[in-house]
Amino acid sequence: MPPSPILSQKVRAFSDLEALSRAAARDLTAHVRETLDGQDRYTLALAGGNTPKRLYELLAAESEGTVPWSDLHLFWGDERFVPHDHPKSNARMVAETLTDHVPIPNDHVHPIPTQAGSPEAAAVAYA
Repeated sequence: MPPSPILSQKVRAFSDLEALSRAAARDLTAHVRETLDGQDRYTLALAGGNTPKRLYELLAAESEGTVPWSDLHLFWGDERFVPHDHPKSNARMVAETLTDHVPIPNDHVHPIPTQAGSPEAAAVAYA
């Protein structure tokens, strides 16, 4: 089987964020399905900020029946140290754009525990 597009080392340029997001959603969905053909769990680290928002919206809107959400575990690659309901929270952004719209089990969504009291305590709890 040829390598998945998501793992290729080819550099691709896109005309805008929409085109990039659509390609990323397509490639990620294909990689998830490919990977889950040989194992029972897919772990994904999510990026925060505004750039991945459209990708997450597309995954939520276009993955029905193609992504086995119950086999995915989502982790955060970064987070602002604010409550999860804060407007700047990456956990809030992911919930609003992705996890509130797909059938992923709550215990498969692993946001950084910013309620832990301090960044250090959150890091220890997340490890």
